[in-house]
Amino acid sequence: MDHSTDLSSFDFPTEALLVEESRPWRYHVHFKLRLTTGALAMMKLFSDCGLFKKSVNLDEYWFDEEEFAKEAKEMIMINPRVSLYDLIRKRPEETTKLLQYSDYFNFKGSKKSWVVPKKYKQACAEHLCEKLMRGFCQQWTIEPFLKLTRNQLPIEICNKIIELLINEDLYNICLAANI
Repeated sequence: MDHSTDLSSFDFPTEALLVEESRPWRYHVHFKLRLTTGALAMMKLFSDCGLFKKSVNLDEYWFDEEEFAKEAKEMIMINPRVSLYDLIRKRPEETTKLLQYSDYFNFKGSKKSWVVPKKYKQACAEHLCEKLMRGFCQQWTIEPFLKLTRNQLPIEICNKIIELLINEDLYNICLAANI
């Protein structure tokens, strides 16, 4: 890649554009295979970069400490409707209804992300990465999970089990099913 390339005007393609571009290939024999291997490659990248949450204990309520809570509630808005505090406290399923991927991207690239108190930056970043990846990992885990259970469980039960797992577990299910 040319390091002098100006990416300041780069926009991620929208989901609608990706769907439209993939439409001619959707029924091609190898489309699902290529799409699945691409998703696995993305999850491997997440794992290799240490994006699956390990160091932050989900039972710790660091986000309720007064210093963080005050800033996150009043000063740091992810978008006009959602504060950083709201985002961190909500379950991943709820956040997907409130935010788009571009909201996360725009927040991280803005000065707002610098307002997060230093001692909370790492925990906050890991927590947001976990939430952002959640829908992606869950979506790609259902078929491998069904394969591993040899379709012995109803899909509703599989979905409930998957909801209880962390992203790293979801990734490991995908790997196990593809061995």
